[in-house]
Amino acid sequence: MDVLINDKKKQLIIGAVVLLLCFYSAIANSYTNDNNTATNDALINQLPTTASCPGYQNISNKPFSILACFAATLGNNRTNQTLIRDAYRQFHALNWPVDGDTIGLPNYALKSSEQADTFPVWQSWPTTHQVKYTDINNWDENDFTIPASCGYLFEKTSQGKGSKYTAFIKQYPTVPRGPKIEVLTNAVNPQNDIVVDINAQAVRYQVYMNKPAFEFSKGLSSSVTDDINYPVAKGVSEQYGITQSAVRGAIFIKAAWKVLQPEEFANYHKSFAVVTSETADGMEICELNVVGLSAMHIVNKNNPKNIGSPGSSANETNKWSWATYEFVGNAPSYTFTEDGIEELTENSIKPTLGNSWAFFKQDWSGLRKVCVNEKGLWQQNLSSCPINKNGCGKEEPCDKSTIVLHPSEQDVKNLTSYNNATMRELKNSVWKNYRIINNQWSDMGYVKPEKLENPILEAFSKKRTSCSGCHKRANKAKFNDFIFSERIKDVFTGTKINLSN
Repeated sequence: MDVLINDKKKQLIIGAVVLLLCFYSAIANSYTNDNNTATNDALINQLPTTASCPGYQNISNKPFSILACFAATLGNNRTNQTLIRDAYRQFHALNWPVDGDTIGLPNYALKSSEQADTFPVWQSWPTTHQVKYTDINNWDENDFTIPASCGYLFEKTSQGKGSKYTAFIKQYPTVPRGPKIEVLTNAVNPQNDIVVDINAQAVRYQVYMNKPAFEFSKGLSSSVTDDINYPVAKGVSEQYGITQSAVRGAIFIKAAWKVLQPEEFANYHKSFAVVTSETADGMEICELNVVGLSAMHIVNKNNPKNIGSPGSSANETNKWSWATYEFVGNAPSYTFTEDGIEELTENSIKPTLGNSWAFFKQDWSGLRKVCVNEKGLWQQNLSSCPINKNGCGKEEPCDKSTIVLHPSEQDVKNLTSYNNATMRELKNSVWKNYRIINNQWSDMGYVKPEKLENPILEAFSKKRTSCSGCHKRANKAKFNDFIFSERIKDVFTGTKINLSN
């Protein structure tokens, strides 16, 4: 893996940084064989095969199994309940440990449930940052570019010894290592807001793409004017032994990362990262950090059966599902009164992990004074109430965010079953501390569930917003397949990345 320095005019290879000794299992060796392209793609795309996932044939009898494979499509009998099941399975499969330095290939020989933490498959995928700054043309390249301000971290000392980076990672042996480290430069979400944790550290965002999404993206012209239509999955869900006809569709993952304090390490999925920020006078600075995963979307084009509403074009319908997940220690949640009204109780704001929430630090009685209206009801849109409002004004420093979750009103029993299964099956892993919020999909023009939001990825959006509703705005000028804004070419030509969600 080469680390490249970006100085806005040129890129300079400064050397190879070895993150992990390369090793390849028998599966990984087959990946290098040009005669096994179809088999290799099935393994990389985690399609069920008898060799890689023998337990998949019994999955209908063991719905909470955690396997390295997951179905290509949502299948024919789609319901909100089956979508939550699929969200559970794809989450755990994509969190499977990657096989050494092989991009996108799970280590099928390991059991994810036996790992305290993993360097997950999806984290090895190419990112929009790589595509923007690094000339990578092939899936198995793992070069990445760091900002010029970060270059000093990878230079050897004057005595010819290791770099600051190698010294740093030796301090944290529990942090998983993989083909690359995170390069986190974006702290502004699509709503142009900044989310900060209770330590006044801004959340950073990264977008990853699987092999079908990457290959399609690299084929886009910088002057693209035609409609954008990413590859959709093919195959029948839950039918074992159909690998030859099953095809994985495009998948994008958007992750929100927070800088961790040492006392937080035990609960989060962790990664090494270079993190940039600006000083008051506009100078860019770069630091090495251990970051933790706070939230993520998995946007999967796995719904080929959606033909849209009457009169719509079958080629321009929403064939994606939006599954969204969060760290359970992010923030407290409203509860419902007997009349079905949201309220925040003194008991509900007690942290579920450790001594504090990551994005909420308020005295309940003080908060009640500024967030309860004349009728005694909690009303977060009061001008005096800081709940779910951006605290980072242009002229004011960012100190903290006060985030409160809106509880699920649909599929509560089913969500509870699968989230409890995660805690049970992964009791010795940090991944037990992540839960499914829900999974949104479309059928005949109807979005189900109608509303879905992630408290970190859409922290300050209007209450009860919609993932697909936000993505739909990507199609204003032309069809951009619900993913990027009309400035799709910006993602691939080195100017401002502008994702719709």
